[in-house]
Amino acid sequence: MPVVINGTTGIDTVQDGVISTAKIANAAVTAQKLGTNEQAGLVKAWVNFDGTGTVAIRASLNVSSITDNGTGNYNVNFATALADANYCTQVTTQPNTADTDLRFVGCVSLSSAPTTSSVRVVLGFTHTSGNGDKSQVNVAVFD
Repeated sequence: MPVVINGTTGIDTVQDGVISTAKIANAAVTAQKLGTNEQAGLVKAWVNFDGTGTVAIRASLNVSSITDNGTGNYNVNFATALADANYCTQVTTQPNTADTDLRFVGCVSLSSAPTTSSVRVVLGFTHTSGNGDKSQVNVAVFD
């Protein structure tokens, strides 16, 4: 969908030859202005946290806390519950400076199904059964 900048009144969208400011007015996008399909593509929660020692959230959206369940095993707890537990979770980590083997993966735990109030993520090496803590863990949830 092409976008036309409309001076001081904001951004107008053009669809099928019709100009509309309903969804984006004064460059402010809000959930109330978006349709169901557009809202479904937005991130519902995300967090960047330190998973070593005492777990600490650096920045987040709709995440109230992190529960440390042991080495490389965390619950990401949502501030506002999601509509259902059928969401998509993306987990990434940054290698620690001491890491010599970068075959490391973050994933949703097989032993604990996602719920509307939290998701359990596990960090571990792809070729061993061991888990590991990381100094930067990033989790994004799309519903």
